[in-house]
Amino acid sequence: MGNRVVQDVIETAFAALALDWRKHVKFDAHFLRPAEPLQLVGDASKARTVLGWSPQTSFTALIQEMTRAELDALS
Repeated sequence: MGNRVVQDVIETAFAALALDWRKHVKFDAHFLRPAEPLQLVGDASKARTVLGWSPQTSFTALIQEMTRAELDALS
C-alpha cells in the first residue's frame, strides 16, 4: 500500500474527474494545527495478523469510488 499524504488523495480525486487540482485547491497555512504532526501513519498489521484481513481495493480505486459516490450524492 505505501504511505500516502493528503496531496495524494487530492490528486487522485481530481484525476478521477479529469480536473487539475492546482486550479481548484488553495493551501492556507492558517488552517494548520499549531503543533502539526510531521507524520500520521495508519498500521493495518494487527488486522492482518488477528483477523487475516488484507486490502482488496487499491488506493486509487478507493478514492475514485469515494469521489463517484460523493458526486452521486449531489445529484
